[in-house]
Amino acid sequence: MAKKIIIILVAFAALLGGIFYFRYQVYYSHGSYKQEKKFEITKGEGNSQIAANLKREGLISSNWYFYYYIHTHGLLNKFLPGKYQINGNMSIPEIALRLTQKENIIPGYVKITFPEGWDSKKMAERLSANGLPGEIFLKIVQSPPKSPSGDFEYLKNVKSLEGYLFPDTYFFAKDIKAEGIAQKMLDNFDQKLNAEMQEAVISQGKS
Repeated sequence: MAKKIIIILVAFAALLGGIFYFRYQVYYSHGSYKQEKKFEITKGEGNSQIAANLKREGLISSNWYFYYYIHTHGLLNKFLPGKYQINGNMSIPEIALRLTQKENIIPGYVKITFPEGWDSKKMAERLSANGLPGEIFLKIVQSPPKSPSGDFEYLKNVKSLEGYLFPDTYFFAKDIKAEGIAQKMLDNFDQKLNAEMQEAVISQGKS
């Protein structure tokens, strides 16, 4: 009788341990990759493929645990195509939630080239032609607010940003605001020209 009780207790302990281990793997385990990584879901990818891709990228410990979680939490076929930023220390529930929320999708980018010699009006037209806020950008250039021009000592007293927007190829997020565009171009100007060259540009009133 005592032997049967021991066997039952051992079996129960093993079962309980198995349940705890399973729950830990589903709710608290992490992948082998411990840094941040971009992860992409392409249109048409199914649940199993997404789980397999996460496992291959080292973001989850097991695609089976991931599939179990989304199956039991009503997340099957809820994933949205797009690129996401995933931290390797995120758990399966955290990753699953991130991949089902539109606001977590990394915005796409627009490649725009401004040739040398272009004025701000032409730049604004090209921005507008690519779905970016060109008209607002032009207003900022013509009448700059404290920021972004205030971020640079040599631009604090300028009445226009004309001549300080570096001609180059840029990658702008599709949801970028006009002030962000101007800021990025001024940052580029600041990086490309040293202090002596900046003073020369200011004194000449052109780039």
